[in-house]
Amino acid sequence: MLFDMTPTFKMEYDFGMIDKQTLASYVAAGNMCIDAAGYKEITGEDYVEPQTQTEPVAG
Repeated sequence: MLFDMTPTFKMEYDFGMIDKQTLASYVAAGNMCIDAAGYKEITGEDYVEPQTQTEPVAG
């Protein structure tokens, strides 16, 4: 991680400027200066990686 933005993102989260979904997208991107530990520090919840669909949806 180049620079830890956890304190900044925590402030934004506390003020309602960003939500859990936004934070999770930052962690998933891998380049937003926040990791799973930062996500947990901010939200109090473990970061869960999004599940990828491996089979096509029947339609």
